[in-house]
Amino acid sequence: MSSNDLIYNTKPKGVMQLLPLEALQECCKAKEINTIWDLTQNVLEHYKASENLYLENYENRGF
Repeated sequence: MSSNDLIYNTKPKGVMQLLPLEALQECCKAKEINTIWDLTQNVLEHYKASENLYLENYENRGF
């Protein structure tokens, strides 16, 4: 997050809620994300899980 994000309290969920429904649906389809219930929450959970996997495998990548 940049300093402007902190000043204006901009969060990923708020930005995603500004996107049209069709854009979220296309994103979900392209990334094979579940489209049942709340699309915004599903996208955030998908990337949260990806980040956790990245951190869990940090040691395995030799760093």
